Amino acid sequence: MKMAGTATATRALRRCVVSGGLLALAILALATPRALAEEHSQVWTAESQLEPQPGPRTVDSLLTGEGIWPKLAGFDKFIHRAKDAITGQTQQGEPERFVSRHQVAMRDGVLLDTVVIRPSLELGERRPTLLARSPYGPTSDQIADLFVASNDMVAVIQDQRGTFLSGGKFSMWKNDGEDGYDTMAWIAKQSWSNGEVYTAGISADACGAFAQIVSRPPWLKGQFLMLASGNAHETIYPGGAFREGLIEGWMASMAASTRGHSLLQTLPEIKAHEALSSWYSKVEADNFVEGVAWPTVHLSGWWDIFCGHHLRAFDALSARSHPAVRRNHTIFVGPSGHCELFNPISTTSLHESKAWVNAYGYVTEAFAGRWGPFRRRVKRVNFFVQGPTHFDGNWPHDGNYWTSLDDWPLSKPWRLYLADENTLSSSPAAAASNPGILRFRYHPSRPVPTRGGTNLILAMLGHGCGSEDQSANEKRDDVLVFTTPRLKDSVAVTGRIFANLFVSSSARDTDFVVSLTDVYPDGERSMLVRSGMQRMRWRDDPRWVSKPMEPGKVYNISLDLWPTSYVFNREHSIRVTVTSSSAPYYKPNPNSDEDIDEEHFWDRRSATNAIHFSAEHPSHVELPVVKLYQLPQNHDF
Repeated sequence: MKMAGTATATRALRRCVVSGGLLALAILALATPRALAEEHSQVWTAESQLEPQPGPRTVDSLLTGEGIWPKLAGFDKFIHRAKDAITGQTQQGEPERFVSRHQVAMRDGVLLDTVVIRPSLELGERRPTLLARSPYGPTSDQIADLFVASNDMVAVIQDQRGTFLSGGKFSMWKNDGEDGYDTMAWIAKQSWSNGEVYTAGISADACGAFAQIVSRPPWLKGQFLMLASGNAHETIYPGGAFREGLIEGWMASMAASTRGHSLLQTLPEIKAHEALSSWYSKVEADNFVEGVAWPTVHLSGWWDIFCGHHLRAFDALSARSHPAVRRNHTIFVGPSGHCELFNPISTTSLHESKAWVNAYGYVTEAFAGRWGPFRRRVKRVNFFVQGPTHFDGNWPHDGNYWTSLDDWPLSKPWRLYLADENTLSSSPAAAASNPGILRFRYHPSRPVPTRGGTNLILAMLGHGCGSEDQSANEKRDDVLVFTTPRLKDSVAVTGRIFANLFVSSSARDTDFVVSLTDVYPDGERSMLVRSGMQRMRWRDDPRWVSKPMEPGKVYNISLDLWPTSYVFNREHSIRVTVTSSSAPYYKPNPNSDEDIDEEHFWDRRSATNAIHFSAEHPSHVELPVVKLYQLPQNHDF
């Protein structure tokens, strides 16, 4: 989810960040829709007076002048580097192209604002089309600029329903499957189209593109999906808890481009659909992958806001799409994510890494119909093996490099059991020999603050992103801490991490949040590796109906901490913490067993929560351990 807006919004957003708070962000977004719409409209009006004509101007300058989110993160540098690497061209050597604007009708009569960018074509010549649909206005021109220049493709850029100059109401991708289908049908009828359509998108653009898996347009031949999710419900309510910092912050930032619908209509609808229901059926792409007959290329990041859902969709496509294309789904997972690629205060240079350029090379080669030759040069699964994030460089360490494999490595589950004296043990007997219960008191008015993790909006509000030090939180009396002895050898982990806990509470509903950290040899730093949570009344999967707890009863729950690839180095320790909040990442549970749209701030109550460990209640975390030789370094990256 990128930030929508213009330079005006950027300056205001920065002031908002300084003053702090999602409320200020919401006020900013609601106060500026008219100004932003007018500024946006002026850009388009000026250009729409031009007849389609050739010229050396780039798509970026022709359509937007100052595309906001790419400029903030230096993403334009990445695109230009990728294009130069792939085509050997420079900005001065771009081919001429023609631009035209259209209002394309959907099946319900709604008109969507659409721009066609095509290279110079001979009379009757037909080309494949790249379709990029976005809720951010004409920002997808960055992708179009790459593909049009490198492959002589036609690019079609469209404002999603209810955003900027497109009609209808913003629906958080619920209409994107049908709208994408109808747009492709229109494309196939054009004189410049050969009937082959590819989709590409980043963040919210790609979330909309995921919906094409549900609608199955017959013209769709391939997809490029970057930093996205194919599962809307899990994205909004991971573990059953409302992802407040991301969803409300993003909805506030979208208020201008959606004419207020994101805050005034879509957000209340989301809160009214806390349970999994048919309301989400059109945005649950990973449940509809059977028989998908086109290849896909994916880019994600271990610290991306969508990482867990994106990798689940990739795995589903690899296992259940049409047999002819199952081996033609490829993924790149870097060490970053939204919080670094799209964060104006980020210092990362990862967007310029050769791995990302290689990913773009792979997808452009695929779109140009040369899948075979490039396929031999890029393996199917490419990811960054993480290691210590802060070290003095005077000692050898494992990790922090890229690897490329044909498949995810086979791992061996390693269980670390919560035991007495706040320890973690690989032996279940350790917990069984001295069974215990550890309790803490949680109150929603005093939540544990979010520090790092898979953030976007929160990174801009001072909560950090990625692997941040958790030692300050671990000193609180409402955080339970369990730690291994120092490791004698490095331990490599690659795959999805789970926590299996036996818990109880004095309340009818509460949350449990588990974090996995890497404790450095100095004992002063406890760096976040992964975290996950479970809202107790949504503990049963699928989450169709909420089920209150019986106070004092012990429940067994499983928490998904998402996948990662990480090396815990020798002399480091592995730590697990358990608490009941991480705000504002998750909306604090009021412990009242009320639906989220019925909660009242005055009806908050404390809860005494407990973790049980014994032979009968073997609470543990499960790590997917691999050997380092299974993760060979790819020096090409």
